[in-house]
Amino acid sequence: MTALGTSVMSVVSSWAIALAPLNGFWGGVANVQLEGGGDVVIGMWYMPDPNDTAAPDVVNFDIDNPPTEPIKKGSIVVVKKNGEVVGVFTALHTIDPANPDFNPLDPNERWVRPMVYSENTAEYRPFHHYHNHDYVIFEGKTYQYAWGVAHNPNTVSERPPSAGEPYWVKVADAPIQDLWFRHRIYLRGAEVIYKGVRYRCELDGRAGFQPDHPNSGWTRLE
Repeated sequence: MTALGTSVMSVVSSWAIALAPLNGFWGGVANVQLEGGGDVVIGMWYMPDPNDTAAPDVVNFDIDNPPTEPIKKGSIVVVKKNGEVVGVFTALHTIDPANPDFNPLDPNERWVRPMVYSENTAEYRPFHHYHNHDYVIFEGKTYQYAWGVAHNPNTVSERPPSAGEPYWVKVADAPIQDLWFRHRIYLRGAEVIYKGVRYRCELDGRAGFQPDHPNSGWTRLE
């Protein structure tokens, strides 16, 4: 295992490879497939970078003594309070300490401002982007996002799983842990199921990009 993997294994249950998030992009209401891959959605422009294979930085964020330097996009942010880990996040943008959205535990809920962090979790979060076929765990049950318009935070397309169909479909009355979850962070060697196919993660890295895309860092196993 890499030194990075060893250093955060106690706080990050699973890592993910995916993509390099670029600058925030506002416009349109539906996913637009880009030539070469990636999606444009309200609030964020996701574009894969096949050359970006280095493991991300790990930043310790003490709520009582926060960092004084900007956090670079793609960094893994381990948030602690009173010495205890209370959350692990991915920085979607480089963010300065003077920015009011600097604290990962205080997610931006204002419209027309892109989200700064995603949380390393399979649980539904209203501040996460979700795409068609994405899974979440909500109130102990597993749901799949089924709406054609992306779930975008702080917009009319934000819908919790409790909204039911046609936005979300319940697929199990219990958590299904081996599914691929968009915002989880996976370690190299982790195996997941995406659209009924099993994949293995080949790179320690970032979260958010589906395993079936070319250059995603995942290997199809079946």
